Amino acid sequence: MKISLSEGFTYLQSAKQRNFFARLISALSRVEQPGLGTLAVGINRQGKFVLYYDPAFLGKLHFIELVLSLEHEVYHIILDHIPRYLDLLSSLVDDEEKKRFQSVMNVAADCAGNELMRAENGFDDQYKDWFYGSEATDGRAFIIPETFNLARLQPFEIYMFQLMAQVKKATKQFQNGASMDFYSLPMKGGQGQEPSPGQGQGQGQGKEQKKEDKSPSAMLSAYFNEKTNDRHQFWAQGCGEEKPNAEELQGLADKLRQEATSIVRTAVEEHLKSRGTIPAGLQEYIEAMLARPTIPWPKALRDWVSRTHQSKLERGMSRPSRRLHGVPDILPFPGHERDRRFTILYALDTSGSMSTEDCKLGLTELVNIIHAEPDVSLHVMYCDAELHTVYKVESVDQIDFTIAGRGGTDFNPPFIRCRELLRGESAPDILIYATDGYAPAPEPDNRVPIPVVWLITPTGQVPSEDYGHHIRMEPF
Repeated sequence: MKISLSEGFTYLQSAKQRNFFARLISALSRVEQPGLGTLAVGINRQGKFVLYYDPAFLGKLHFIELVLSLEHEVYHIILDHIPRYLDLLSSLVDDEEKKRFQSVMNVAADCAGNELMRAENGFDDQYKDWFYGSEATDGRAFIIPETFNLARLQPFEIYMFQLMAQVKKATKQFQNGASMDFYSLPMKGGQGQEPSPGQGQGQGQGKEQKKEDKSPSAMLSAYFNEKTNDRHQFWAQGCGEEKPNAEELQGLADKLRQEATSIVRTAVEEHLKSRGTIPAGLQEYIEAMLARPTIPWPKALRDWVSRTHQSKLERGMSRPSRRLHGVPDILPFPGHERDRRFTILYALDTSGSMSTEDCKLGLTELVNIIHAEPDVSLHVMYCDAELHTVYKVESVDQIDFTIAGRGGTDFNPPFIRCRELLRGESAPDILIYATDGYAPAPEPDNRVPIPVVWLITPTGQVPSEDYGHHIRMEPF
């Protein structure tokens, strides 16, 4: 029995064991995409989750296939597959590695999501014919790891890197003269058939077809995309750029994590009110998602650092001086160029009111900054009512995890030291103070002419509403 998208959605709403999925899907905008050849969750150009669907594709599906497909898309959201994909993409710098990554990401994400679906109690007994392919589905089947010689129940990243390694090996063998076979399956077309132009890629009719690319990476991409209908082609769309940089990709990933958390939290609250049940296999993933902080404070802090970093200029030869440009007999140099060096003065409150957990949070953020800002020079101070440990950090293994202090609290000593440093060659660009805030704000004469960020502990207070930026730390 074939049904429409709205009918499949209505069924999920009415089925007590499945209506949690309906609550999540109801939060997504649904966009008709003729020629897409599939049903797929993605993001639009505004960076919002969207459910794309091709009416012609849905018309081929049996009722149960459609219901399972809708649930499959929900798994991508709960498992954070799109943010995790963007995080991985932002970490790649080699062009060939990026090509391998893009060629297998569809399969890796589908294997990870489908593994959790089929791990549900009684799933195979109830849905075997519809999930693995049969006459009832005209041979259509969901992607599973065994097809690609992968182990069961592995996370997205593991499948991704294992497939990338396989692609690298297959490409090298092809370049050495071997046939372009991948586990005895042709690289193009699932059953030895050459796909027609545009098949599985979502191209419309009447467009000029590009010359066929027979390079190893293109043939591998064609193979994997044919297997999945390239259903995740909208996963990086929210960046709004053809080639977004790493910072833009990470920013979009963080934004999507917040949106996914909000969507799932609302769905869970509504679901529990109706006394519905959530599939056991998803329970721990949902709990982990809802335990995340509502504000990603490491990213917020990195934004302040990056913003200040981007505004630093120094005299140099890369950009001529506009004031001197055109003056006869005078070269318009030195001009200005971006100064990539950056110095952070990081103060950690080690007074008696700071718990061990509070100090750990402050030290964790110190580690995050080192990982996030490779060009940074870090000067660290531990302080209660006076300065104690003062040292420079260039790598995580140089952090002193021995907390000195545990007396009263006085914010002035770090600010006085900062003013001293501003007169020297190691002038800081930003002062970050991790504290519970239980002390008077620094004296006006001790305040500094650089950005100040107060990192406030979960139960702390803001020391000054009118001085500095405030970020509330939350435990991971």
